[in-house]
Amino acid sequence: MDILVIYMILATLVLFNVWASARLIKSEHAERAQKVYQLIFIWLIPAAGAVICIYLHKPDASTKPLKGPNDTAIQNNDGIDLALSKDSHIND
Repeated sequence: MDILVIYMILATLVLFNVWASARLIKSEHAERAQKVYQLIFIWLIPAAGAVICIYLHKPDASTKPLKGPNDTAIQNNDGIDLALSKDSHIND
């Protein structure tokens, strides 16, 4: 019975590392060399490495466009997202 618990813990760690690795590979925020080093880190330090890499590649709240009810997200010339209500008017 104890061996079954150990196998389940190991399987959970492997699945967590696989999930973290897939998430890292799909990430567009890191260069190839950085991804390779972080993949090595994930697999050398199983749980902690995966948690740290997931934390580093979490979506940034500041990159989401500003939106509210009945609003459309727009971008100004500097690449900054602004919220434009359908009811508002822009004077040129």
